[in-house]
Amino acid sequence: MKQIASMRYRIKKIDHNKALRVSREYLDYEQAHPEIFNYNRTRYYFRDSPTDSNEEEWMFIDWFDDYQTYLDSLDSAQEDDSEAKRLRKQFMSVVVPGTLTHDSREQWTEAEELRVDFPGTDSI
Repeated sequence: MKQIASMRYRIKKIDHNKALRVSREYLDYEQAHPEIFNYNRTRYYFRDSPTDSNEEEWMFIDWFDDYQTYLDSLDSAQEDDSEAKRLRKQFMSVVVPGTLTHDSREQWTEAEELRVDFPGTDSI
């Protein structure tokens, strides 16, 4: 059973390139340490904020097989891994305060019976 979690947050438009840079650094670390981070795939998306013309709304979606295992891996990394803590702090420096909270997280489970993958595409 495939599951996803998504979170939304905002950044200032002037911080767009910095957000790309610090997010990439954090993701590269996560990818290099699958023994710490338990998920299969991630994707990031952004758009102009519908409420503030100086901000962008960002969202990431993580794919995994078990939500609790996924959450435990993220929590454990923040408790036990100094580099993960440093990268998280760096990432949070571009996030508009108060916009990335546990309340902004959504978890969904796929209805696998309704999956459609088109030939020649990278299935999600």
